[in-house]
Amino acid sequence: MRKNSGGLLVQKATHSIDILNWIVNSRAKNVYGEGGLAVFGGKESNTKTCSKCSKKKVCPEALINKRISWDYGVSGFTMEVDDKCVFAKEIDVYDHEVLTINYENNTKAFFIESQFTPDYKREFWFIGDKGRMYGIDPYIVSEKDRRKLYIEIVYRHTRKKEIIPVKLAPGGHGGGDPSLIEDFISCCISRKKPLADGETGRESIAICAGGEKSIETKRIINIR
Repeated sequence: MRKNSGGLLVQKATHSIDILNWIVNSRAKNVYGEGGLAVFGGKESNTKTCSKCSKKKVCPEALINKRISWDYGVSGFTMEVDDKCVFAKEIDVYDHEVLTINYENNTKAFFIESQFTPDYKREFWFIGDKGRMYGIDPYIVSEKDRRKLYIEIVYRHTRKKEIIPVKLAPGGHGGGDPSLIEDFISCCISRKKPLADGETGRESIAICAGGEKSIETKRIINIR
């Protein structure tokens, strides 16, 4: 429920917004959001579970195996999750959101999050006066579509195109987790400034929380 989590923008999108803020290199002024429930939620009982549902063999959302694997870089790591019905009355967490973010350096960004897309991936497009940069993470829905993580740069005037392969380091989140731990320990020992401090975290949370509020109120929300 949104009152417990703040919504999926706050819970999940902050990771992507962190990257967006880093590339844009500016603070957000305001955010406007559109979204809601297009697929999930409904009229089913809040106590209904997939394992005891008569429609579990035909429902495309049925969770047959409650023990699932996660992509946190730990081989063979699984955990058991609840199999409560995604069409229950109590569900109010938005299943799609579209944000328009205005930054202090006049950059404008559009962020789209969908919880019912067939893909499991994160993509970024950055367009400027000198060209376009595209990046994609390695999570693709099809087992046969094992594209690697890469960055593509296309230049505006020359039509020159570069493909830059990106290697993932060992550890969770493509090596991101060990790097964060290493940076934290280094800061504790040397008292240097962290790569991402509390203010950095505040910026992404403010955008996502503001986006959730904007969807609810249908107003532009000022971040500053």
